[in-house]
Amino acid sequence: MAYEQRWSSDRPGCLIILIDQSGSMSEAFGANEARSKAEVSATVVNKALAELVDSAVDGSAIRDRFDVAVVGYGGAGVLSAFGGELRGVHFATASELSARPLRIEERPTEVVTLAGDIVRRNVKFRVWLDPVADSTTPMRAALTTAYELASGWTQQHQDSFPPVVLNVTDGMPTDAGDDLSGLLSAVGPLRDVETRDGSLLLWTCHITAEGGPRISWPSAVDTIPHSLYDSSFR
Repeated sequence: MAYEQRWSSDRPGCLIILIDQSGSMSEAFGANEARSKAEVSATVVNKALAELVDSAVDGSAIRDRFDVAVVGYGGAGVLSAFGGELRGVHFATASELSARPLRIEERPTEVVTLAGDIVRRNVKFRVWLDPVADSTTPMRAALTTAYELASGWTQQHQDSFPPVVLNVTDGMPTDAGDDLSGLLSAVGPLRDVETRDGSLLLWTCHITAEGGPRISWPSAVDTIPHSLYDSSFR
């Protein structure tokens, strides 16, 4: 049966995050949010990386149970989104992420006390990538890069859980043609990437400047707001 392997030091997992860094990401995230889509997306990805690192802590050691890539795509092209000492690195392990954050900030957040009260406190926040919003949306090229990274990784890790690719975007690609055939041609090879445990998993997190409830697992196009699947090419 497929998808049985767990991420472990002997059989690490692979996570590839594609993050839209096009100009439209400078818009506000949702109707009542002061921060931009780029800022919110970078914050969420940084939090996810921190949680991954924390999950790899075993006593006083950090177990390298995964390889993670964060790829930004926008006006600068398709590049590793890591900053600082990890700039230009394709894959980083848990120990590399732990040792080389871009910086550590103090950010206000709400925490629950032992008495059950909710209070605002400053907490340490690890940053590996900064928000970027510039120019076009080369999503097809980003998916091709994900294929190259994933296929190369699986050649060395056939006994591992297959790669997981997460594409965080707010709009339509600018390099896929008016009928999106270029996008489909980039997705096709990704579906052929596999380990002995199963085929690559591709997810899309589609964000918008509009308000409204979260939509998970839509079963039909007409359940999705028009702006999410027919937005202007930018």
